[in-house]
Amino acid sequence: MTTIKEKAVASDMGVAGKRISAMTRFCNLFREISMWVLFIDVIVIVVNIILRRIFNAPIFGVTEVIRYLMLFGASFALLENEWVDGNVNMLILLDKMSQKMRAVVFSITNLVISVGMIFISVLLVQQVVRRYGEHTTSYELNIPVWLIELALTVGCWLLTVGLVGKTIIWFWMVITGSHISFRELGSLRDE
Repeated sequence: MTTIKEKAVASDMGVAGKRISAMTRFCNLFREISMWVLFIDVIVIVVNIILRRIFNAPIFGVTEVIRYLMLFGASFALLENEWVDGNVNMLILLDKMSQKMRAVVFSITNLVISVGMIFISVLLVQQVVRRYGEHTTSYELNIPVWLIELALTVGCWLLTVGLVGKTIIWFWMVITGSHISFRELGSLRDE
């Protein structure tokens, strides 16, 4: 669902604004998935505590399930966290630069990081394929290890998509002299 503020951003920035708005909705989808996975994780933890404390009957393999749900939830949250600048940034030097120079620095650093993440993501895909061929499983529930690694791989690819998208936008801001706050993009979902 597109908010009024997203429509305003999209109309002010033309085609680039529409792409930014589409990417924001894409990120929000994975934020929702992540929230539900983590909510289910909390429910499993609470139910296990109740069963263990009151009925002395914990759920078999629950620690493994909790770990894997947490892994899936965190992996899907990476994209949205990157897109809205959810990370702590050390901007001591960048705060003293002009907006144009800051856009140039962010364009270059995002490009380098994007290339690195593409490389890491390709290595992770190769790891998943290798693990699939090995038929290794987890200790308690015998879940195929390649499925667990696939969650991390999907999260890294989503993060890479977000980084490449931001890199394109930073280069667009350098070329056009425009500016958009990614933190403001994060606040678009709240309206």
